[in-house]
Amino acid sequence: MIQALRTHPLLIVGPLMASTLACGSESLKMHARAATVVGSSLSVVRAGIHEARENALNEAELETVGSDPETRLEAMERVARHFSPGVIAYNSVQAALQLWVHTLLAIAADEAGEGVEQELLSAASSLLRAWNPMAGALMDVGVEVPRLPSVVLGLVEEIGE
Repeated sequence: MIQALRTHPLLIVGPLMASTLACGSESLKMHARAATVVGSSLSVVRAGIHEARENALNEAELETVGSDPETRLEAMERVARHFSPGVIAYNSVQAALQLWVHTLLAIAADEAGEGVEQELLSAASSLLRAWNPMAGALMDVGVEVPRLPSVVLGLVEEIGE
């Protein structure tokens, strides 16, 4: 899973999103099907990560029964650190998928002669909402990413309302 962090999902999905900008209706349908497959696959990955982490936490708890609270806490934190790269990778791909889907919706709205502003705002909003949690998670594994200022997040919340 650490390998997944070496290439950020936005670097992969970004060109896919850009390729949709000049696509016709058939190409748009293909992108929509691909995004659906990616979304379905992510559901399976999420369940797998969750189950493996639950099992590891239960095992760590059983191994430390009777130990002092600090030892038990250290065991739980060790499990959390172990799974952190996988969770970060999953969240990155999920954020990229949301951006891709909003881009497709904006293109479809444009082709239908409707305004695209709402979908573009939704795309930007979902990316900005995911930024600080992602930055915090990356810091936990030693990657420094600047956080967005609270004033930006406040604007994002106002736009979302």
